[in-house]
Amino acid sequence: MAFRAGLLDANGIPPFRHTYAVNQPFPHLVVQDVMQDDFLRRVRDEIDDSLGFNFDENDFHRTWRSTHLANISNSDEYAPDLLPNLTRLRDTLNGPDFREWLSSITGVGPLSGTRSSMAINLYTPGDHLLVHDDCNPKSRNRRISFILYLTHPDNIWKPEWGGGLRLYACEPRSTSTASRDVVRTVQSTWSKCIQPCFNRLVFFGLRPGETYHEVEQVLQSGDMMVDQHLRRLAISGWFHAAQEGDQGFDEAFYRADVQRMEYFHQLKATAFEFHEPQIAFMPFADGHMDGQDVDFTLTRHDIGYLSRYIAPELLSQGLIVHTSHHFLETHTLQLQPFLCEQFEAKVRQYLEEHDHTHSTFHGSDTTLWKTANPPNKQRFLYLEGPAVSSNPSNPILQLLVGLLRSRAFGKWLALVTGLEMYRLEGQHAIARRFRRGLDYILTDPQNQVGDQLDYTLLITPTSCCRTASVKGMGRNSGEEIYRSAGDHAVELAFTNLDRCYARSRGCGYRNSVPMNTFSAILRKSGMQSIVSYVSRAAIGDRLDIKGNVQLKNDNMRHE
Repeated sequence: MAFRAGLLDANGIPPFRHTYAVNQPFPHLVVQDVMQDDFLRRVRDEIDDSLGFNFDENDFHRTWRSTHLANISNSDEYAPDLLPNLTRLRDTLNGPDFREWLSSITGVGPLSGTRSSMAINLYTPGDHLLVHDDCNPKSRNRRISFILYLTHPDNIWKPEWGGGLRLYACEPRSTSTASRDVVRTVQSTWSKCIQPCFNRLVFFGLRPGETYHEVEQVLQSGDMMVDQHLRRLAISGWFHAAQEGDQGFDEAFYRADVQRMEYFHQLKATAFEFHEPQIAFMPFADGHMDGQDVDFTLTRHDIGYLSRYIAPELLSQGLIVHTSHHFLETHTLQLQPFLCEQFEAKVRQYLEEHDHTHSTFHGSDTTLWKTANPPNKQRFLYLEGPAVSSNPSNPILQLLVGLLRSRAFGKWLALVTGLEMYRLEGQHAIARRFRRGLDYILTDPQNQVGDQLDYTLLITPTSCCRTASVKGMGRNSGEEIYRSAGDHAVELAFTNLDRCYARSRGCGYRNSVPMNTFSAILRKSGMQSIVSYVSRAAIGDRLDIKGNVQLKNDNMRHE
């Protein structure tokens, strides 16, 4: 018997069921020592000696994964009897007794014995898995998510090493639809963190839009000998609803269950109105820039006003003409330095003096900064300028209110991009702070229709996109990336003044640049904009000002 004695006994189910139901932030259960200790140690030894892993990294996760455990019985891939204990563990977890035990505790109904999803996941320093609910339209039959930890049995995992399983609470909110549907929106802060521990089982029933969780980034311990063995090892996967042909399959129950899950998926899709920040386009100061026949050249007054903020060389007619020609050809531009020396020094001083204000996760609670959400799509701190023009002492607010909303800046932006002035209908600009070990943008929250002009002013005091010099801590973090929706592989290098553009494969670039750099891109309909997860090993947070300029639909001169 692989399970510890008495684990699956019927008289033990009621207390497990009660604990599962009352656990927060959503029903789940943590059970220690589920398997016989000596057996699970043998499983771990086999994995170390005979099982290979493939590295897998994208915007959402960074981890190492084994083959699907169904494949370890394939004699073409693995020699017979190479992994006897791991095979036994797989079959035991997928056996009828354990499936019935899980179903009785969670109440999700019969579970399939013919369809399973199990693999060994390995997290080493730098690895992580961002916020998700394990539910998507392509995996509608998933019913239970589970993880059985296989960390070192004698080297107890420490919380400071990271790797915890974080669970997120959801808040019920009524939509603006006629039916006033109630959706549950995930909160930006996790409410529980379950630490890895050898022979610990964690599981929960899945519900779209509610069972949000993540794996905290695994960190360096600081001890070279420990780091060589710092392996967050676990077998994890999903149990699926019983299919036709499975023991216990009930067609009526299955159809009702599918309809219920479909309803939750539909509710989940309506939560867009609760995303923050919401894009609200505002006209540049002094009204819309309409009138195709009006002369919108920079006046002496405009140049004087802009020179308070912008480097004087960027206001010269020659550079403006050169830059506009480049933008018309490539749809991108990058200017550095953007801020004049005096204002750049002012920004640097302010950021250095106030850096500690936002260094903790809850730093936004007592400041003007708010937290972008939902975390399954994005998380960062953001600052919006006041609706009414003012003269704030905060230089970031001065940029948002004094410079970026001004008519003079709108004219300059139209000139350096070569866009007709009347096409700039309005803009939305915010300051953003992406904190180390916390923040990212996975999915652009905008429902963009038509072309749009996006710009970014990077005001990060350090090269935060570089990770510290620690082997194995991952690629650069905190990078802004644009991609064509039809080609997710397009990530063009875009650093300093080396510019790349791909017309045939869709437009995209990776924006990893030094402080005081202004970048812009003509964002075609369907393009996605993300900011990659900022690693805990990064030198600093990423700070920038992000602007979206709404364009009137028109035949582009540079199509």
